[in-house]
Amino acid sequence: MEHKKQNSRIDFKTYIFFLDPQFNIVWINRSFIKICNKDLSFFVGREIYNFFSKTDIKSTFERVKKTGTSCNSSGTLKLSMPIQKISLKDCYWSFLPYQNDRNMVTGFFFIILNQLFEREALTGLKISTKYNN
Repeated sequence: MEHKKQNSRIDFKTYIFFLDPQFNIVWINRSFIKICNKDLSFFVGREIYNFFSKTDIKSTFERVKKTGTSCNSSGTLKLSMPIQKISLKDCYWSFLPYQNDRNMVTGFFFIILNQLFEREALTGLKISTKYNN
């Protein structure tokens, strides 16, 4: 039982976005929608830069679009939503091009993993395993 709780905690801090070639949001997983307290329809069709600080991600996103090569980074990402200020601290993030069968980039995956929360969850899992053995 404890193992299932820990897995859901890790999932809750994994944010996945699918963007079109112009960086407009097509889809987001529930975890991000939940922290923003909005519906998916609020995000769909809007540029990702409406929600994250351009200085944190824009140059990387443009480079991936130009080269077709994915990028990984870490640090703090700041949400730039006017209704709330949230910083995702101590996180890993990846930006990956999605290519069709003709190797044309037709979209992008933007994946954020919150390291701090993952470490807490994994520590909890180790403690749970220790007491169950």
